[in-house]
Amino acid sequence: MVEALVVMENAIHTPQDQRSEEAAPIVDLLTYDTVFSASRESKGMSSESWAKSIFAITVFTEHLAPMKEFYGRVFDLPYVFEGGTSAVFAFGETLINIIDLAGAPELIAPAPVAGPNAGTRSMFTIQVEDVDALYAQLVGKGVTFLNGPIDRPWGPRTATFSDPAGHMWEIAS
Repeated sequence: MVEALVVMENAIHTPQDQRSEEAAPIVDLLTYDTVFSASRESKGMSSESWAKSIFAITVFTEHLAPMKEFYGRVFDLPYVFEGGTSAVFAFGETLINIIDLAGAPELIAPAPVAGPNAGTRSMFTIQVEDVDALYAQLVGKGVTFLNGPIDRPWGPRTATFSDPAGHMWEIAS
């Protein structure tokens, strides 16, 4: 496993035209699970984690109605649940739970909810086929982008925008 990580590391940092023929098949066979397991084993950890997937992400907002409208319009999703202080949208198998500040204490007390001017502390990334095409489509829906589309030094092409409550979203290919 560790040898596979070294091969992958060398392949990532070696230009495509300078890679050896022998290394290519090994790299092609690597999967996230293989790399994840090897990484955990090299640290003396079990290859099995209790954290199999992210079921739900909760974001807080001062104004629920504009958030519901934004998520429905921008992501083309209906909400799968609506309550007095919340709306839930399904992104594949992950739920995005939007909670009005009035409902937040029930979930996080005694911790406080950070205000919208506290700065960005997270970003959600959605992998897409064509960043430029989706960028144009979202601009047509009224989305204002903070940056991009831009080619990142680590590989992907990205563009970033925020929802009405200031949560960052990135599209990447």
